[in-house]
Amino acid sequence: MASSERESLFNNERFDSEKRYDKLFSKGLSKGKAARVASSSGHQSGKHKQHPRYEKWTTDNLYQKATELGIEGCSGMSKHTLVSALREY
Repeated sequence: MASSERESLFNNERFDSEKRYDKLFSKGLSKGKAARVASSSGHQSGKHKQHPRYEKWTTDNLYQKATELGIEGCSGMSKHTLVSALREY
């Protein structure tokens, strides 16, 4: 592939990613989440990631995952609140 072809492909992918970001952000996703989703390789190939079924996790497992991700205040959260916090992360 020639250099100009690669550059054109890169610019097209970046444009598509920016369009996805704008669309996701306008639908209410946070800036960070919209950026992560828009730039994920799964969305570029048309495949969507499956979200973990947090409702089936124990509260201890949810708490452990939340602390791994650095979610603050999770020690006092209920199971429902932990699930919401993980989904919003």
